[in-house]
Amino acid sequence: MFGVLSIIRLRSREIEQSEMSYYLAALAIGLIAGLSSSVTWLSIGLIALVVGVIAVVDSPALLRRSREQQLVLDRAYIDEAELHRAVAQLLGTPRAPHHHPQHRPRRRHHRRGRAVLGSATGQRTVAASRDAGDHRHAGAGTMSPLTALQPLQHLDTVDLTALNAEAALQTRVDRKYLLPLRALPEVLAALPADAQVLEVAGERSLRYASQYFDTPALDSYYGAVHGRRRRFKVRSRTYLDSGGSFLEVKTRGARAATVKDRVPVAVHAADDVLDDDAVSYATDLLADAGIPDAERLATALVPVLVTRYRRTTILLPGTDRHDPSRATIDTDLAWLTRLDGDGRMLRLPASVVVETKSGQRAGALDRALWRHGHRPATVSKYGTGMAALYRDLPAHRWNRVLTRHFSAATVTTVAA
Repeated sequence: MFGVLSIIRLRSREIEQSEMSYYLAALAIGLIAGLSSSVTWLSIGLIALVVGVIAVVDSPALLRRSREQQLVLDRAYIDEAELHRAVAQLLGTPRAPHHHPQHRPRRRHHRRGRAVLGSATGQRTVAASRDAGDHRHAGAGTMSPLTALQPLQHLDTVDLTALNAEAALQTRVDRKYLLPLRALPEVLAALPADAQVLEVAGERSLRYASQYFDTPALDSYYGAVHGRRRRFKVRSRTYLDSGGSFLEVKTRGARAATVKDRVPVAVHAADDVLDDDAVSYATDLLADAGIPDAERLATALVPVLVTRYRRTTILLPGTDRHDPSRATIDTDLAWLTRLDGDGRMLRLPASVVVETKSGQRAGALDRALWRHGHRPATVSKYGTGMAALYRDLPAHRWNRVLTRHFSAATVTTVAA
C-alpha cells in the first residue's frame, strides 16, 4: 500500500484516470491477498473479478474513445499558432486540419518541449524522431550573422580593459549553448538595456583562429571524449584583427578544476609545430596537473585541427537578481584539418555557439536563453569538430549535439 502511494506522490506529471484505476486495482488486490493467512477460493475469485473488470474497461476493442499522439519537439513553444505549424511540419501535414464544431480536439501544451494532441477515435502513441525535427529546425531558412546580431547595435560599447575589470570573476560557472542562428535575434532582444558590447578598433565581431595540438594517438581527444579526470588541451589562439597570438594550455586535474594558462607567441608560430620553449612550457603545466607522462605527451604534440569564427563579446552588469557576467557569441563557424594528407573543411553557417561566464547565479543571457527553450549543451570546438570530420572516432559525449546541429553541416575537401 505504501509503495503504491509513494509512486503516486513521486510522479512528475498529473495522473490520468485510467492510471488511477490501475493503482486502485493493485491496492485492492494487495488488500484482498493480505486479509487471509491462507489461499481461499473467495480471495481467488475476488482477485479474478478485479482483474476482469480492469481488462474489460481498458480493452481498446470494446471502448475506443480516444487517440493520443505524443510528439517530442526540439524546444518549447509559447505561441500556440507556432506550435501548430511545428507539429504540422513534423507530421507532414502543411495545412492545419479542419475540425467539426462538435468534434474539437483536446490540447495540452508542456513547456518542456513536448506537445500532446488528442482526438476522439482509437488509441495510438507516436514518438516523433528528434533527429528529423532538429534537422528541419536547423536547415530551414537562411540568415546572415550580421542580421542575427542586429539587436546588439543599440547597445553601448566597452573596451577590453574595462571589460576585464568589470567582469573579473574569481569563481565562475561556464555554460555553452549551440543553437540555430535564426533563433539568436529573439534571445538578444531580451537582454537588459545596460548590457555592453566589446568593440576593438571599431569592430564588434572579431575574427579568431585557433590551432589545436594533439599527439598522433589523439591523447587529448580521447581524454575529453571519455571524460578522464586528468586531461589536457593545447592550442594557439590568434586574434586576426589585432594580430596577437597566445599559446594556451588547459588542464583538468584530480580535483576536477579546469585551469587555463597562456603565454604570448610569435604570430608565425601559431600555425607551426611547437618550439622547445613551448614544449617545455606545456610539459611543466601538464606535470603540475598530475597528468601521467607529461613530457612524452608534450614532446609528441603536432598540429591537428584549426577552427575559425567571428566572436562578439557582451558584458552584462550585475543586478539584485543576476550576478555580473560576460558572454561570447561565435558565428561563421569553420573547422579545417589535414590529418589524412588532403584537408577537410567543415562549415556550420546556420548555427551559433554561445558561451556564458557568470558567478554562482545565472546571468541575464542564461535566463533569456532558458525562456526561449535553449538549454546548456556539451560542446567542445575541438572534440565536436573532430568527431564531425572523422565519423569513425568515438563521439558519445557529443552525440546529441552532432545529431541536432552537425547533420546539415557542409564538408569539403581542401588540397594540401
